[in-house]
Amino acid sequence: ITDRRSALRRSLTGRDTYYVAKRRHDTVGWARMRKDVSGNLLEKAHKRMSNIHMYAAIGDVCIEPREQHLGTGTALIFTGLQDMHPNHPVTTYTTTNNLPLIDKLDRFGFTVTGSQKRPDLYGDLEVEEVRLLGPANAELQERMKSRYSWLARSDILGR
Repeated sequence: ITDRRSALRRSLTGRDTYYVAKRRHDTVGWARMRKDVSGNLLEKAHKRMSNIHMYAAIGDVCIEPREQHLGTGTALIFTGLQDMHPNHPVTTYTTTNNLPLIDKLDRFGFTVTGSQKRPDLYGDLEVEEVRLLGPANAELQERMKSRYSWLARSDILGR
């Protein structure tokens, strides 16, 4: 169900990769992932050049409502992780009101490592955003495969 679209594999920074899920000919979801580093601008430049302290970052995951809870988002994330370095730790951000996601990530070894307040994207309210740090990419993939055995089937993931 997952289709990588090379035309979408870029952003203004050139580091984001988009993964698109299709059912028949309809797009039913997408995910954005990137190789990322933390720090100020100078620190980031040094880390990128040396390929150290990199993260496999899960960005946005958007799934059509009728496709939610069917494994579409999981398949997109798993496919994206396969394109990342196996030793890089996995990180993501979400808001504190997204308790189902935080609970799910906790079962895979993610822990909250920080938080900050930011304006809500859909209004004037502030929301609290948390950073979650998970295990190394290869370890997370193994945990995902042991929980969702269907991820090992390459015919499902279009590989």
